[in-house]
Amino acid sequence: YLLFPVWLIFLPNAPYIITDLVHLHQGTKMPIWYDFLLIISFSITGMLLFLTSLNSMFLMVKTRFSHKKAWFMSISVLFMSSFGIYLGRYLRWNSWDLFHKPQLLLNDVLVRITHPIQHPKTWIITFGLGFFFLISFLGFRSLNENIN
Repeated sequence: YLLFPVWLIFLPNAPYIITDLVHLHQGTKMPIWYDFLLIISFSITGMLLFLTSLNSMFLMVKTRFSHKKAWFMSISVLFMSSFGIYLGRYLRWNSWDLFHKPQLLLNDVLVRITHPIQHPKTWIITFGLGFFFLISFLGFRSLNENIN
């Protein structure tokens, strides 16, 4: 239980790699297809690690509490991770900033939560990624259940 917050703080770093696709552009010495394949391979690996880690936590919560609580925790984590990815990609916060600059980070988070209409990009990205992660997790769970 004590490690859950640490796990949650660093979990978004795995699927964050997907957002590195914004760095694709011509003009470097390497062909764009090489950069694309490199980022996609890391993104797929990050997503699989993200989903595997979440699934492990899902099974632990399901065993200790209930199926319903496991789903509640998982869906909450998926959307919190999406919000964390937004904070990293667009506001340039890092997981370590929670320890180095907690007041500044908390201020940015509270402004977006208390004034959501003034920050539509925050919520479009958070919910867009959140639903993508939810669909991915549902597929992952379905495949996992069919294999076992």
